[in-house]
Amino acid sequence: MEPSAFFTLALKAHGLRENKRTQEAIRLLIDRLLKEGGCNYGNTAVLGQTLRPHVQPSGIVMLALAGEADPSGRISKTLDYLTQACTKETTPQSLAWALLGLAAHDRTPEQAPELIAAAYETTAKRSNALFTQTLLVHAALGKNSPLVQLAKATAP
Repeated sequence: MEPSAFFTLALKAHGLRENKRTQEAIRLLIDRLLKEGGCNYGNTAVLGQTLRPHVQPSGIVMLALAGEADPSGRISKTLDYLTQACTKETTPQSLAWALLGLAAHDRTPEQAPELIAAAYETTAKRSNALFTQTLLVHAALGKNSPLVQLAKATAP
């Protein structure tokens, strides 16, 4: 899901939102959202079992789908899932993507500043956490993050 979401965001950023392939990618991303909300790393079911949603790909897909219409209601349910999934137990990188996806839909949770601060403290103990810390900074910026602004600017 993540590569498709990033490519969709890139195509939209280059003014190709109405392109046939971009429209196909948007349909694919919505189709791969679980009916109950959220997504995982690919299909919605394997061997007859519905897969569980994961926070990071759900947040990234929501960033790519900013402003998109969804008569199935899966986007709205995914935003609800992400709101519920943002807890102190959420890994810092997943939390950052979740908050960015929510911000792209103007749904930043009230507890976001506290969650970001706690996640940053977790990453401060690691020497290889620069990427995650950068994502947390973007998440802290919320709707003012260049990533969210890009997603919203490319929305229909």
